[in-house]
Amino acid sequence: QISDKYALSEFEQRFESIWKKVLNAAQDYCHARDYKIVDDYDWEYVLLNCENLDQERCTYHGGPKEHNELLFGLLNNACSYGNGKLLFSEYYFRGWSDAAIAGTISHEIGHSIAQHSLLAERKRRNNKWTVFWASVAISRRTNSNLSVTHHNVDDFADIISMKPYSRKCEYEADKIGLVLMRLAGYDPIARIETQKARQQQRTTYRSTHPGGFDRAYESLQFLQSTEFKIQTHKR
Repeated sequence: QISDKYALSEFEQRFESIWKKVLNAAQDYCHARDYKIVDDYDWEYVLLNCENLDQERCTYHGGPKEHNELLFGLLNNACSYGNGKLLFSEYYFRGWSDAAIAGTISHEIGHSIAQHSLLAERKRRNNKWTVFWASVAISRRTNSNLSVTHHNVDDFADIISMKPYSRKCEYEADKIGLVLMRLAGYDPIARIETQKARQQQRTTYRSTHPGGFDRAYESLQFLQSTEFKIQTHKR
């Protein structure tokens, strides 16, 4: 018998139920497309239990000192680390419907299916040497400090290379997520509504994620497409 200390809360039970539905849909989606690599994934998630960022009690990191020192982004976030490992915060989902929660889970699983973490890391490694040698060449030609030049070149490369790539990955994960939602029995419109509600409404050149309005528009276009109908047709 599991002790009360380790018993799942009402929200944790609700979240786990939604997770299982979406994950089953994701595995069926992958098997139908012969994506064998996902069979090696652990498919694990961590759900940070922190109902209110101002509370002293937070089961993830304990007392108020550590609580205040942690970045707000960690506690108000959802992300994929690749290989089927995902992190979610209970605080992030406050007041959300099951369909809206399923939308975020589906999106993050979409990142794992598309191997975005792995591909982004490869791109960063490739950019690293390009940035280094470009910095050396510019520093010699302009007789400037190499460290400062490298910082500026790295920032420029991030803006013209990594940031657009990150936004592209977000759009791709959005599309996969919408398909998974429908296959799992949830209304994809709920995902679009949460996208519209995001604080950053428009995309900027420094954005890692597209703005909420831009994502909602692209998602709606995809929902109305023949591609979506084909992908959500159960075989």
